[in-house]
Amino acid sequence: MKTKQKIRVIFPTDIKTNHTYAESQFTIVKRKVAVGSAKNWKEPPSSTHPQQSFVTISDRNKSLTLINQGLPEYDSKTSIEGVTISLTLMRCVGWLSRDDLSTRKGKAGPQIPTPDAQCLGTFEFKYSILLNDKNWTKRKVWKDAYNRNVPLIAKTTKQQTGQFPKEFSFIQIEPETVIVSALKKADNREQLVIRVFTFESIETPIKITFSKIIKNVSHLNLNEEPIEVETPIVTNKNILLFHIMPNKIMTIGVEF
Repeated sequence: MKTKQKIRVIFPTDIKTNHTYAESQFTIVKRKVAVGSAKNWKEPPSSTHPQQSFVTISDRNKSLTLINQGLPEYDSKTSIEGVTISLTLMRCVGWLSRDDLSTRKGKAGPQIPTPDAQCLGTFEFKYSILLNDKNWTKRKVWKDAYNRNVPLIAKTTKQQTGQFPKEFSFIQIEPETVIVSALKKADNREQLVIRVFTFESIETPIKITFSKIIKNVSHLNLNEEPIEVETPIVTNKNILLFHIMPNKIMTIGVEF
């Protein structure tokens, strides 16, 4: 019985860089390609890392981005030719734990065989390759990653009457580097909850334009409870203006 197997798709490049950039929770993590050595460590450093929807590498002239759909592991290595990025499709094991692994000393748990974790069968994987002559920040690769992971859903309905023009938006958000991670009705009151963040490394001004006049606005925590924060929100009829710092999320409740 096999104890471990990993199926990867490998992309060798001529891009020479020291770092990868991978989406994490509400941010992008910069990691070194070369993991180095740690002679006194109980576990050697690994070149395998997690990601959310994409990982990217770039130099001054071009970039390569791997956009995954439910494949949250990648690996990076460097050579004279350039950096190689690997996307893990499957990682299967035959035991819950082993005491003879080269990557760590001792067992992590009971030594029990897990034949079903070999994942035998037929599988289908989805990922995209984005090549560009710009670096990943100028290309705004997260837009492509989100468009592929959260596509628009079209639904056919019967013909209806209404007063809306041919082009209409209930909500508009600027700049385009701002990402909406939640847009919903509040659980316990008549309020719209919107949560935003940005991948920018600088303080970013945000403008949100609604189709209705704003009655009240407040900062919320993740439990949708009002909180006091130092970041002011300016309202002007149907417009919200505020700033967001790097690596921060903001949840705002709006009443109309």
